[in-house]
Amino acid sequence: MALLDRDFPRNVAQGCQAIAQRRDEIVTLASGREEINQRWKHARRSWLAGLAIRSADDMSDVLDLWEEAQGRRHSFRFQDWLDYKSCRPSETPSPTDQVVGIGNGSQTDFQVSKTYGVGLPYVRPIYLPRASSLRVAVNGVEVLTGWTLSASGGVVTFDVPPDPALTVTVGFLFDVPVRFEADSILAEWTYFRPDGDGVTSAPDVSLIEVILGD
Repeated sequence: MALLDRDFPRNVAQGCQAIAQRRDEIVTLASGREEINQRWKHARRSWLAGLAIRSADDMSDVLDLWEEAQGRRHSFRFQDWLDYKSCRPSETPSPTDQVVGIGNGSQTDFQVSKTYGVGLPYVRPIYLPRASSLRVAVNGVEVLTGWTLSASGGVVTFDVPPDPALTVTVGFLFDVPVRFEADSILAEWTYFRPDGDGVTSAPDVSLIEVILGD
């Protein structure tokens, strides 16, 4: 599987239905108490895109990507409109949004991540931050040079390791690596006018997140 440097059509993505899933195993003991074993370290997301296709051009764009991705074979970028910023949806990313590590004088690589919650925080690795949006700060001071971002994987590498005890933070927009979930697409054109407007249905266009890390 290769990761195509191509976006799922964002106007279609905006109308998708999103599903987030975790895989747990619940065991009921003889006492009636429950034990819960976590099978997946991270949640896995999926999206239903069929209802978001509203024109011939939308359908054409989706089919074009499906052909290039060879169905389920290759992954590509997807903007999840419910969660694509390092900050709140109404805010603009800043370089101090997310803590990604503490300097120790030798570490140069820091994984871009987003933290959810406070009492029992969950840290989600971000593998596809948008390079053009990424902002980096060390101890609250934005750093404009002296670092690079990996093409995929979301790793920030400093030319010189941050000094011990200095906090490394980032702000960003990000995409999710996804693939088509099915090896076929069922599409129906009821009618279209020459301008491309009309009625179409593609209820089985579903996407699923590709987990790139552990």
